[in-house]
Amino acid sequence: MPPIRWLFVTLSVLVTAAEAAPVAENPPIANEQTWIVNEIVRDLAEVIFFGSKPEAPSDQLRVHLANIASRSPTFRISIEAPSLHLERSFELKHHIWSAETYAPIAAEMLANLKSGDSKRQPPDPALLKALTDGKTTTIIRNSRRVSDQLAERPLDPDLHEQAALLIGALALREATGDFADTRGLLCRMATHLSLARALRPAEGDAGRLARIITLCLVDREAEALEVIKALGPEQSRWANALKLRATSDWRSLKNPEKSSALEQMELFRALRVTGLDSRALSLLKEIGARSEPEWSRVAIGGHFSVQEGHAFASASVPLEIIATVADWGAFTTAELKDEQIVEVLNRPATRCVSRTIEGRAQLEVLGWGQLAAFHQRQLAQAIEKTFSFLDAQLGVPEDAHAFRKQIAKQSERMHLLFGATFCLASEAAPMIRF
Repeated sequence: MPPIRWLFVTLSVLVTAAEAAPVAENPPIANEQTWIVNEIVRDLAEVIFFGSKPEAPSDQLRVHLANIASRSPTFRISIEAPSLHLERSFELKHHIWSAETYAPIAAEMLANLKSGDSKRQPPDPALLKALTDGKTTTIIRNSRRVSDQLAERPLDPDLHEQAALLIGALALREATGDFADTRGLLCRMATHLSLARALRPAEGDAGRLARIITLCLVDREAEALEVIKALGPEQSRWANALKLRATSDWRSLKNPEKSSALEQMELFRALRVTGLDSRALSLLKEIGARSEPEWSRVAIGGHFSVQEGHAFASASVPLEIIATVADWGAFTTAELKDEQIVEVLNRPATRCVSRTIEGRAQLEVLGWGQLAAFHQRQLAQAIEKTFSFLDAQLGVPEDAHAFRKQIAKQSERMHLLFGATFCLASEAAPMIRF
């Protein structure tokens, strides 16, 4: 990876750590592994404490986690709160985002707090179908709905499975090349799935799909394929899409023109991954695809020709801005003015349980901070690939430098974009090849 990309990743981690830093009683995070485990365990404790005592101040909860074996993934946690005292050690025996590791911890916390069965309602089967439309706005609107339901039923396992699936659906839409970072989303998925398994060992449809998505995103494709085999015929569209993600075998999807948008997007990705770029372009014509950022994100994520650069890279930045505005509207129903875009995109990620302006605790499936970071990463790739296309492939350095100045002026205050625009704003930019 070129140095500028390492700079972007480093700065992104620093910004994220500053915005979502653990409370003072926790020691400094020693490494990435400890950070991931800390995020999951802390979110679990906060959600369970909120579900058991929704009116209790959050500062009554104390969580301490330490890696007690430097050469093995063994941790010790200490959780203190009114009516809750838990100390135990545990080892990561599966992959780090596996609910198998954290569900016993969640069950012990629930038992300590004597949390009985919460109010429950049958799961909504319409959600699984709705998410096959491939639209981020659909994910956001349903995230808001499930968040509202979790406020009333914070210990409902079906709602936690639906929350994990919604987060996973967003993670599947991440296509940012070297700027990709789904770790935060995977941590939040692990929290919801672990709590769901502690509340009810039997896995529901939404939980099973969320688990498959996790396995695909952490490169455990063989395990994912085994679980896909167990999906029922009513989940055939999800099975097709996730099989494409796990195998990149574009031959597995028949009649793509009659398939869902989710399947079509995964087929397009599989074709690009396997180097069948011309067939991928033909697919877009066959299905009558509109000019949307989902296609350009995947297309410019790897090598692309001059023809593909004209088709995808040249419009990628404005498409990402349009997508940001649309997603903001789905999240708030409020208008987003041009002068507000930078401030909105800089909003930090929140924890699973956060506080409203009025001081009321709320449980949020996808906060705007997660969505803002998602869009900044997409913008970073669009900026990088557009500059490279103009400067290196088309050979029009004047246009590339004009683009550089425009982007540097507009995005210099965006936290996560700083690493991507640093080189564009510098006099050394023409010497850098991304």
